[in-house]
Amino acid sequence: MYIDDIQVTIPYQKIPIIIPFGPENCGKTMMIYRLCRYLYTKGYQVNPVRIFRPSWDQHYQFNCEEFHESLWKSDLPNTTGILLLEVKDPKGYLICYLLDVDGDYFDPNNPNAPYPTFIHQIIHSPNPKLFIYFVEPDWADRITREHYVSSINRWQMHFDSQKNTAIILYNKIDKQPQFILPNNHVNYTAVVQDCQILYPRLFDIFRRNVPLIRWFCPYKVKLIPFTSGIFNLTKQGTVHYIPSIDMFPEQLWKVITKTIRNS
Repeated sequence: MYIDDIQVTIPYQKIPIIIPFGPENCGKTMMIYRLCRYLYTKGYQVNPVRIFRPSWDQHYQFNCEEFHESLWKSDLPNTTGILLLEVKDPKGYLICYLLDVDGDYFDPNNPNAPYPTFIHQIIHSPNPKLFIYFVEPDWADRITREHYVSSINRWQMHFDSQKNTAIILYNKIDKQPQFILPNNHVNYTAVVQDCQILYPRLFDIFRRNVPLIRWFCPYKVKLIPFTSGIFNLTKQGTVHYIPSIDMFPEQLWKVITKTIRNS
């Protein structure tokens, strides 16, 4: 099946969809898995949405079957392709969808490449959207980062609406020792400054236009420092995954729920 032949179904059109956006290997899937692990410990339910793809799509159904087992493995998830997850609170109320798309929304070799049909189908659905834009320290060269910021800008201009909101996720901060303070605190000021240096026009995309509000809160986006955990290569050639402390998914989830509640 060609990727442009994929058609999807979103069951409930008023439920917000959380959409991670970033290049290949930026950590979108592992962020989702780390967040889901955390939510389970707090009594939430996270399950694949099986009707997102037809029953004859065996690859998607396999991803659904493997999700819960993969979630708690000590190695990398073995699911590929696309997966839509539903998140229910401890009382069983549906809060949001999480969209996991294997691969990337940005190809450094083809920054203006069109998005697959199913992405447009999701983006143009009536559901409110929360875009999580992934950035990280020491990624790529200056020109590639500029193209990436331009790609985010095009995405925002094309899909911006009153119902859509955004978060900037500064991922893999554990790779920079200066970001981690004693007692597992994060040097938030250093993270923001580093992001502004590496991605200089990124925050300008989200600058507010209302003068009075802009004075107190210049950007309609929040930057969240994050790490999914540590990945160690074993002698057997496999990757052993050690999840990050709960502080990171906890903070991310608080911002997600606050953002979608206020949208």
